[in-house]
Amino acid sequence: MLLAVSDRNVRYFLYRLSLLGGGFAMADKQLKAGNQAQSRPVIDTEECKGCGRCVAACPQKVLRMRPRINHRGVQPAEYAGEGCVGCGICFYNCPEPYGIEVETPAPEDGKKKP
Repeated sequence: MLLAVSDRNVRYFLYRLSLLGGGFAMADKQLKAGNQAQSRPVIDTEECKGCGRCVAACPQKVLRMRPRINHRGVQPAEYAGEGCVGCGICFYNCPEPYGIEVETPAPEDGKKKP
């Protein structure tokens, strides 16, 4: 099977990867450091289409469909409150460009600020 990938798709993927600041590699570092509780998905409930792709794709199963509807008349996704590791899989599965972001803590460089 041959998969055609356009230059536009590659640029969009790289753009979304840059927003996460490292994506999967950063999530792995956070797991090893025990910082996974600081990562969290931020879902714009007014932009969410309610397709459920992020909920189905989340390996940690920390996303669910919200019981209330948004202005589009759909049930948006919501974060359960804990357990996110910052992998970004929900982000990559979302068809809405501004529907979901993953906030991850800034990497520490080992220096303490005075």
